[in-house]
Amino acid sequence: MVSFIGASFVGALGVKTELQQSKCDASVCVSLSRQSSQPEVLTVVSGSYVKFSSADGQKHNVALIHSGIQHEDESRYESGDFNADEAWKVQFKKDGTFTFEDKYNENAEISVIVYTPGKKYEIK
Repeated sequence: MVSFIGASFVGALGVKTELQQSKCDASVCVSLSRQSSQPEVLTVVSGSYVKFSSADGQKHNVALIHSGIQHEDESRYESGDFNADEAWKVQFKKDGTFTFEDKYNENAEISVIVYTPGKKYEIK
């Protein structure tokens, strides 16, 4: 078995991620289960960390399926498989709406809305 605990990755969209122990040490923590994710929609300040962890003792795999920003590299970004004793922690450095799914529960979508306080946004 390959362990990713403590490994860091920098991927598409300027996102810093890592797999680590499931203890919550992020701005927001998302609990994943085969039936749901809690919360399903969250809003965080740019630069915040969000941690996805298993709430049901099962394997999970979180993948970016859509981001609300135009970027030349919109490739899927994913955590890889992680078990009950692991979690995936990601830092959001760009504003936008990022939608993820758990590959083991494709009915569950998690939307992360990232914003910069004081910044004016144009509504389209």
